[in-house]
Amino acid sequence: MGRTTLVGRVPNTLRPVFRDRDDFSAGHSLTEATKAAIHGSASLVVLCSRASAKSHYVNEEVRLFKASHPSRPVIPVIIDAEDIRAEECLPRALAYLVTGDGTITDQPAHVLAADARKSGDGRELAICKVVASMLGVEVDDIRKRQAIRESRQIKCSPPALQ
Repeated sequence: MGRTTLVGRVPNTLRPVFRDRDDFSAGHSLTEATKAAIHGSASLVVLCSRASAKSHYVNEEVRLFKASHPSRPVIPVIIDAEDIRAEECLPRALAYLVTGDGTITDQPAHVLAADARKSGDGRELAICKVVASMLGVEVDDIRKRQAIRESRQIKCSPPALQ
């Protein structure tokens, strides 16, 4: 905490976190709350599956974020079934470069995703990769901090009663 990285100063907390759970059935555009959250976000975490890859709304959120914040991280997390290729889980705005005016080009983007599936990184490593990307630190820094925290929890646990 407190050190400066490529994405800024490492904060004491990763809050606030905006989770988009709006019901989009009423219209075909993003809500004002969603747009405001996207414009105010330091990073965007995208849960990627075949369903999200086909979602107009997920694609629009990624497109708007990339157009508004070209230097901020978009962090894809693959969550679909084990037998699905990662590329099948990416919305078009994530798989391709987006211009400043929001146009999705035909030029492929370099996408490095955390893969939460057992055949990929697994859940724990995927979470470490997401946090590391958000903070602009190495994954190893997050894993070491996690190991220290777990060690302290073990030492502070009350002894088992017999």
